[in-house]
Formats: sequence, C-alpha cells, structure tokens
Amino acid sequence: MAAMTHMSSNADGSISEEEIRYYSRRAKGVSMVITAATYVSPEGGLIGGPGADSDELIPGLSKLAAAIQTEGALAVLQIFHAGRQSSKTGDFVSAGNIPENRAGAAIPRELTGPEIYGLIHSYAEAARRAVEAGFDGVEIHGGNGNLLQQFFSPYTNRRSDAFGGSLEKRMTLALSITREVQRVIRDHAYTRGCT
Repeated sequence: MAAMTHMSSNADGSISEEEIRYYSRRAKGVSMVITAATYVSPEGGLIGGPGADSDELIPGLSKLAAAIQTEGALAVLQIFHAGRQSSKTGDFVSAGNIPENRAGAAIPRELTGPEIYGLIHSYAEAARRAVEAGFDGVEIHGGNGNLLQQFFSPYTNRRSDAFGGSLEKRMTLALSITREVQRVIRDHAYTRGCT
C-alpha cells in the first residue's frame, strides 16, 4: 500500500485512534504498508499529519507499527520535510526564497548551512524512532515538491554553497540524509535483530 495523506493525526503529531483503525483496515491483504508522510521537524510538518520529531511520539508510532503488522503486513514509516509547502510553526523554509506558484503562497526563508546539518540530524533521529517503534523499514520521501525536491531542483535551489549549483551539489542534502539514515539503521536496527 503506497503512502496516502490522511490528515487524521492528533494536533501534536501523535498517532490518533482514527489512524490506527484506518491502517488496520487497509493492512488486510497487502504485504507492506507505507505510512503517510511523517514529519521530521514541525517547521516542515503538515497540520493533521503524523510526526516523528520527538521521543514522546514513539509509543503511538509503536502502536501504529503493531496495528499494521498484526494484519500480516510489513510496516514502513515514510519520513519527510515539506519545506516551502507547509509548516506547523509558520516558519516556511526551503533551499531559497522562491515561493510556490500559487495564490497566497508563503515566501520561504533560505535555510542556513547549520540548519541544513540540523535537518540531516532530524532525519536520522526520525529513523531511530522508527526503529525503536518497531517499524520494518523507513522510506525517505523526496518527491511531490517537498524539501528534498526543492533542493534538487535548479528552479528552487539557486544556492552557491555546498548544497547548490551543480547537479551533484543539489543532490548533497538527499545523499547526506540517506547516508545518515542508513547509519542509524546499521547502528540501531541490526543490533535489535531487525533487518
């Protein structure tokens, strides 16, 4: 089952009972369920979406993973940052200050170098929480115009630092996140007997 946005999480990003029921019904008869995009940082979160930005959210994530697995499916947590598309804090950020091409779109703030490294850490921590919650896998969401796509696109990424310019530099953020998530999985999942 592919990830589908449902906007039924609690206001704090914790998993709601409505979500548990939804995934329990959907997991019947499928081999794997990928959750809705789960934010790694509230500034890039969807209102009504699930979060993986705090250890306090692990119990709900664990309940979600178990609900999916009880129906015989593998549970995969999709992690993401919306960038200029959405923010739970009102701080819209992106690779640069290019807004979305729609009426009323917020003008995002260009992320600083230290903030970008902080986001890489946020993705890694979200992956650790997924492991601790018992998920079978993690999917890094990089499409649909979210932050990783904003860094990849030469239209939205006009930076001249290590994260912008050439194709290789525009890929730096996504590749750095991938490496850190893989490291977390090696360090945490394999020691727990997960694969």
